[in-house]
Amino acid sequence: MPFDIEGGDPAPDDIAANLELGVAIKRALAALPYDQRLAVVLRDIEGLEYEEIARVIGCSMGTVKSRIGRGRAALRRDLAQFRELFPGF
Repeated sequence: MPFDIEGGDPAPDDIAANLELGVAIKRALAALPYDQRLAVVLRDIEGLEYEEIARVIGCSMGTVKSRIGRGRAALRRDLAQFRELFPGF
């Protein structure tokens, strides 16, 4: 399907950048320890509240917050090389 430049369709460069970013995010998530990955995915992708996550994985709310914090920090480090693709990074 051709792109309509004047109609607001994304430019090929934008599509390529988004694909590259998607792959990088998947790799960075996969590199996290399981407990951190699970907590981050439940919170940031599935949208569960901290209390729900604690119930689902069977740990305290403090542990959930710690795992999410460590996981997010690792993701930021791993994805820093793609900073130009993130608005406000």
